[in-house]
Amino acid sequence: MRGDKLIALRITLIYAFFSGLWLVASEFLLSFLIGDRPLRDTIETVLGIVFIILSATFVYLLLRYELQQQSRARAAQRQSEARFRQIIEKNADSMVVVDGHGLVRFVNPAAEQLFGRSTRELQGSPFGFPVVAGETAELDILRPGAGPSVAEMRVVETTWENQPAFLASLRDISDRKQAEATMRDLTMLKETEHLKDKFVSNVSHEIRTPLSVLTLLSGNLDTLYDRLDESKRRALIRDIRSYARLLNDLIAGILEISRIDSGYAPLPHQRINLGQLLHEEADKQQPLAQRKAQYLNVTTTQAVLVDGNEAQVRQMIRNLINNAIKYTPESGDIHCVCQVLHLPLPDTGARAPLASNGLPTWPTNLDMPDGDWAGLHVSDTGVGIAKEHLPRVLERFFRVESGGSVPGTGLGLAIVSELVKLHGGYIAIASEASKGSTFAIYLPLATAVDNEVFA
Repeated sequence: MRGDKLIALRITLIYAFFSGLWLVASEFLLSFLIGDRPLRDTIETVLGIVFIILSATFVYLLLRYELQQQSRARAAQRQSEARFRQIIEKNADSMVVVDGHGLVRFVNPAAEQLFGRSTRELQGSPFGFPVVAGETAELDILRPGAGPSVAEMRVVETTWENQPAFLASLRDISDRKQAEATMRDLTMLKETEHLKDKFVSNVSHEIRTPLSVLTLLSGNLDTLYDRLDESKRRALIRDIRSYARLLNDLIAGILEISRIDSGYAPLPHQRINLGQLLHEEADKQQPLAQRKAQYLNVTTTQAVLVDGNEAQVRQMIRNLINNAIKYTPESGDIHCVCQVLHLPLPDTGARAPLASNGLPTWPTNLDMPDGDWAGLHVSDTGVGIAKEHLPRVLERFFRVESGGSVPGTGLGLAIVSELVKLHGGYIAIASEASKGSTFAIYLPLATAVDNEVFA
């Protein structure tokens, strides 16, 4: 319709131009060449008739030409659209034409199969997915009576029935996605097998050492019993008992790690006073600290309540205090602090001198969100940890060389880390070689509890 109006306007303008030119030219020439008025009028009439005939012939020929050109253009467009439709219909990928209002204008047979609906159902209905030219997206498609599928969609701009539209090309990648998921599962399985093998190897190595010593000591006691005096026999028995305890602790740690890894570590929700547990566990560890003339101090400024498993929280505290006692030399200091903290702290430096309130500063974890937390830290003046070893401190069976014989399994801190994660908390470490260490754990506060905040 728009093309017909353009043709009519073009012919009208051409006719008006030549008509005006003819009238001006004929009037000027006849008045100049012929002075007789009646003769001039007669000639003008004849010329006017001739002009009308010629004009009509010209308009007819011009209109015919324009219509033929338009007809050829439309035929070429129809042929192009037919070829386009044929290409789309035979394409193995699903092809969907979507207009500017998001409505489906055309689908090919592959699209019918992908969506599980007929052309009649799809045409005129909303496409349901955003279409942006030049972008690629993955779509989750739910088909009636069939399982979900995943399609990769690419969109380009096009025209459809002389209107701007989008051509969406969709390719079913469900099999590829399934294959990728299978590969991920296999990769995870291989990693799990590798970790299991490594764990078994480490366990075997760690158990072999105390077992070998126990075998040697018990053999010496059996063989040399009659030759040894009472004091040497008792010394051998004490060594045997020491290594037996070490072996027992190692087995207990391995069992705890196994329970955590298998997901069977119990975690019933109960209200726990973290400060009270800290006092109780520190009291149990006082005899060990006193043997080394260490000063073990506990500070709690309020009731700090958390939800969690009491046995596991006790184990966290016990492992941290025991670790500080083992790696702090005689006459050293160990400070245990429990309080509610609001993060970020005004001063989040690592281990610094005691603050004006008498408490050591708190190391923090960069991944921790801001807000109120139940904080507990154990700070010591022990051998400390070199900077290059800090990233591995929480690894299983990793032990820092202390320059002396410090008994341990290498599982205590790893268990603390895993149990803290189970309780939705974080652990942070600050340490310097020859200066000491601070291990801090942050647990979510119990819900609906009015705790006074100290920052």
